[in-house]
Amino acid sequence: MLAQQVPFSVFIEKARYSLENSDFSLWPKALDNENATDVGWLLYSTRNQDEERLTALLSRITGENVGVKWKPIRANTFSSRKNEKQESEEVVRALHVECAVDRIQEVRDKLNLWYSSASNRFPDGTKMRLVPTITSVTSINNKMKFASCIARQAALNAGLASANTREISTNLLLDRKDPTTNKTFREVLMEITPEKKPGTTLFHTIDRQFKSETIVNFEFHPENASEAHNLIAGLVPFLRDTGHQYHLKMFTPEALNRQAKAKWNATTREADSETDMELANLLAEDDELNFTNEPTLEKPTPDNNRKEDDPVVTLNIPDFPQEYMPSMAKDGDSISTFHPGRVTDLTNDDHLEETQGTTSPPTPTSILRSSWLQEQDGMSRTSMSDSASRISSLETELSAMHKNFQGAIEQLQSQAQNQAIAQVQHSSLLEEILKMLKNNHITSSLSDPSRGNITNRPEVANHPHAFTAGDSEGVAGQG
Repeated sequence: MLAQQVPFSVFIEKARYSLENSDFSLWPKALDNENATDVGWLLYSTRNQDEERLTALLSRITGENVGVKWKPIRANTFSSRKNEKQESEEVVRALHVECAVDRIQEVRDKLNLWYSSASNRFPDGTKMRLVPTITSVTSINNKMKFASCIARQAALNAGLASANTREISTNLLLDRKDPTTNKTFREVLMEITPEKKPGTTLFHTIDRQFKSETIVNFEFHPENASEAHNLIAGLVPFLRDTGHQYHLKMFTPEALNRQAKAKWNATTREADSETDMELANLLAEDDELNFTNEPTLEKPTPDNNRKEDDPVVTLNIPDFPQEYMPSMAKDGDSISTFHPGRVTDLTNDDHLEETQGTTSPPTPTSILRSSWLQEQDGMSRTSMSDSASRISSLETELSAMHKNFQGAIEQLQSQAQNQAIAQVQHSSLLEEILKMLKNNHITSSLSDPSRGNITNRPEVANHPHAFTAGDSEGVAGQG
């Protein structure tokens, strides 16, 4: 261990070649304290995070002298360094927080205010959790949970995606606050949420690259890679169009000139530049030379009458059957609120036939709010009293339609019941007819001569089960 009065960067710059020739390596200590120890390590920390920045940040929020260093996670309680040697593939690293031995409990309690399992807000926007060292874990069950934390950190180190930008002239202004919004560049970007997961942040970390004053690294979940790359590529139009022009001073003049005409599209969450528009126009031309299976794009027709500042309102008007048109559409008894003097009787069939015969009904898709329409709307909003009466009439007619509909349903139900009763009666009648036919068949068999039972015809005719003929009893000519 060496102690010096000059900064470590100045000392190592002068002694580097002598140490390299002697095969020595010299690493700075995270904390300027001879008797320092680990408070714990930060779960979900990454190698691209700036150790010096985090050291200053944690020292400021805790009011203690702490240090941050990226090193392997100690996974056992052995004190011998020979037993701690592992293969390079098995070593899992994370950012460790160090402090003086006599202040470890106080520092841990203060860090838990920001990095415990119950924390929802984090000092620089990066979500991290403070995990205690293995020496403070006593039970076997908790040691298994400690191993699970190490496995989660190893998976994060291997699976996190990253990108960088070289459009920034100095990365030393990442944490400089805008006087108007009181937000830093880092805070503005860390507040962005991905479209697929609204409850999370788009970027996991934003920090300057090691030993670089211009490059800024971004780390994010692989699922958000497309959205993150679009935002990184369009940082200049994003900051300019969302009210954060103060942070544009970080970017190089070349980047500002290259994206001077680009606009941020909040719907697609990407920047629309002149190059993108030109590519779309190229694919919309020269259909006769397009020999691919991909169809030629349709070129949008510009509207010369529309001003740039005029807003566009889109209306989707559904079809309404004519028979349900209410009678309160007549304007003969009151002054029309909208466009007075142009009264149309919507219930007059002759008028509808004339209108349909001459011109087809237009289907409005959009309305351009020109100055003429604005004047007409100002004149139309002179009175709203007749609108209330029309709404009241419409409610009355709708109520009557509802009652008629309920009456029709009840009639259908009554008809269904009557049909069921009629079917039962028809079934009973058919059964009686079948019984009568059966009895008639039995009587006929008794009078058959082939069976050897000969009966006088007058007796058969006067049998009580015989059919009545001519409204007289017995046989004609009897006696």
